[in-house]
Amino acid sequence: MANRHTLHKSKLTTFRDWLISDGWKIEDTKGFYEVLRAKKGKRVLIVYERFDMKEHYSLADRDCPIVRQFLRAGKDAEK
Repeated sequence: MANRHTLHKSKLTTFRDWLISDGWKIEDTKGFYEVLRAKKGKRVLIVYERFDMKEHYSLADRDCPIVRQFLRAGKDAEK
């Protein structure tokens, strides 16, 4: 399944930078709809653009814990 409401479009660059700092390797995107592809070990995380979604990107449900960890890290940094 896909999650379509967790990663806001305004946070893509910050998310990419956070992934790099967490040891992920950013790879070239494949296809028209991919906006971010990252790999850590054998795990691949892909963020997709959906043109009917104006504010958020889509990602696989299995990647939601990683995005939530990123969002928590950002909130902790704001304190």
